[in-house]
Amino acid sequence: KGKTFRGLDSAEPFAIEETPNYDKFFRITGDAISASDAHVPYWHKELFEYIFAIGKKFLPKGKRILIFNGDLLNLDSFSHWVTGSRGVSYTEREMNACTKLLEKCLQVFDKIYWTMGNHENRLNTQMGGNVPAERFLKMITTAEIEKKVEFSSYPYSILNDTWLIGHPKGYSERGGQMASDICDVFEKNVVLGHNHALGMQCSKSGKYIGIDQGCSCDFNKIEYYNKQLTKGRRWQNGFTLIKNNKGYLFSLSFTDWAWWLKDT
Repeated sequence: KGKTFRGLDSAEPFAIEETPNYDKFFRITGDAISASDAHVPYWHKELFEYIFAIGKKFLPKGKRILIFNGDLLNLDSFSHWVTGSRGVSYTEREMNACTKLLEKCLQVFDKIYWTMGNHENRLNTQMGGNVPAERFLKMITTAEIEKKVEFSSYPYSILNDTWLIGHPKGYSERGGQMASDICDVFEKNVVLGHNHALGMQCSKSGKYIGIDQGCSCDFNKIEYYNKQLTKGRRWQNGFTLIKNNKGYLFSLSFTDWAWWLKDT
């Protein structure tokens, strides 16, 4: 219901409609694994095997949570960066590949939360911002998958009220820098995707930790990445485990997997 005011230039009253609060992001409770930037169909098979193994060992059975914080899909057909992947048939194959990956993930995890990244937003932008989160998910998944997967149009979620897990608009050349800067703004620990870099850095206040968790794609298959010659750093693969409210950054290159997965 709107509040009614009398206009200065008219004797007729007019109504100011109530506006919504933008606070419908996911609020999640429990231990979880966070991964981002899989850019399906280019997801990194070896990294996901480690995601599954760490999830099985360290998350409680029946309550295993996986958070995809942006760019699970690539949606090349809606990008001006890519020249070779266009058309209805390609988009259909990409969405089918995403369905298969979600099915595989649900063999290990009991619940998946998926938040908006700039690549998912490619489709929403083409549609003038008129694709509700529920409709977006229906385009990707089966009815069975929908029971265990939720998609949000927000670029972040809140875990245990102490972690912000998101996909920022910008990025920093140094892994962990933007994440640590965001920490003090939201007064939470922060895990970010989008940067495709690995790094952990304490916030300026010293109260929080910021994590850039890298990407979970096989970047050797990404056209716009490999067809540019720049001085920028190489992309890096990784993911984050949040266990007992503590964050652990895993790297495809630098993690001692034999130690973490011993006795499994």
